[in-house]
Amino acid sequence: MINFIFSVPIESVGLCSINDTTDGKPLFSITFGSNSGQYSNEKPSSFGFSTSHQQQFASPIDEGMFSFVNLVPEKKMNGLIDMWLNGEKKKGLDHTENDIGGYMYIVNVGANNSEIFRSTVNYLCIGVCYEFSMYLANPIQDLINIVYLTPPKPDIRLEVRTATNENQLLAQFSTGDILDYDKMAWSKHSLLFTATSSSVALIMITNVGPGNGNDLAIDDIELRVCSTNHSIVYPPG
Repeated sequence: MINFIFSVPIESVGLCSINDTTDGKPLFSITFGSNSGQYSNEKPSSFGFSTSHQQQFASPIDEGMFSFVNLVPEKKMNGLIDMWLNGEKKKGLDHTENDIGGYMYIVNVGANNSEIFRSTVNYLCIGVCYEFSMYLANPIQDLINIVYLTPPKPDIRLEVRTATNENQLLAQFSTGDILDYDKMAWSKHSLLFTATSSSVALIMITNVGPGNGNDLAIDDIELRVCSTNHSIVYPPG
């Protein structure tokens, strides 16, 4: 029999320290794969999640749409000005290290409070602390700030809920504005929660509605145990 080793909880919400998470392997990791074509034909279901946005396989990615791409695609304002950090010179690449042709999940955000990501995870240990994390980046060029003065920035709400009829909220956290730069800048965002149910829903929701400037790139979504200080044994199934 193969046993999974998990730790006892130490926190409820926040970032795990580096020492807490470095040694433990993630319970799942979504890197979106890699290939030579700019657009991946994989669907969200291939990676075990759903989204309220619709998939697109060519540029420009329209409002309320998303794509899995290995290079930020072209998106022009008024047909003239590059809005996104497209091209390798602007580092419009995914976050995963040593991932040649690696894909990322890029979203032209639709309606406010729309879901970007929802995934149900089973067989968690009740009472154990977990970290739900991902890397986010703003693909907008910072020169758009000059044109639009103060365009909206992507702002994502992370939630963990019990995957039951009660749909109980276990933890939530909002990223605040994800800023734009002259090159692609990835930052890690995390939410800690203590499992009160063996099945939970991991969710990302947009706090900002449609408009020029609130687009988002996502990569390396993970779930892992918060700490490796102590362990308990939990058999599969």
